[in-house]
Amino acid sequence: MAEWPTQDSPSWHVYTGKNGTKLATREVSALGRPFLHTIEKMIDAEFLASSDQYSFPDLNLYGAGLHEIPIGSHLSPHLDSDHIPYRPKWRRSFSTVLYFNSVDGGELVLDGEEIETKRNRMVTFECNDNATHSVNTVKPSPFNRRSASVFWWVLDDSPTKRPQALFFPN
Repeated sequence: MAEWPTQDSPSWHVYTGKNGTKLATREVSALGRPFLHTIEKMIDAEFLASSDQYSFPDLNLYGAGLHEIPIGSHLSPHLDSDHIPYRPKWRRSFSTVLYFNSVDGGELVLDGEEIETKRNRMVTFECNDNATHSVNTVKPSPFNRRSASVFWWVLDDSPTKRPQALFFPN
């Protein structure tokens, strides 16, 4: 496996502002494509069934891929986007996050529960109008919070509610 991209890599898209800081890239050459298939095999297909529709992964990783949250940063409470602009008939059903390292802080807060950032922990959660979540501040440690994510979709003609993440005041 190749090295994790450096913070100054041109492949990162940096989201920064009052709601926190996150680096994201769909450039997965650092990990190779097999990691996507590993995640897909690890998740029970029945769990990903949203009502009577089958959820499928976006292997192009739109909005997903590698993520890094720097020490001292967080993500405010938010709902994820629910559609991909170039796939208007896809609606996001689940998010899967696989942590590559353990850090102090940086817990995913979902339904009032803090989920520790631990190496090799995988978390899958439903993306709907009630799936508000956040990330606690990453405390000083040897590394930033590093993860990979895959977003899962269903076919759905309904209009988009959130073309991008919707953040709420703390």
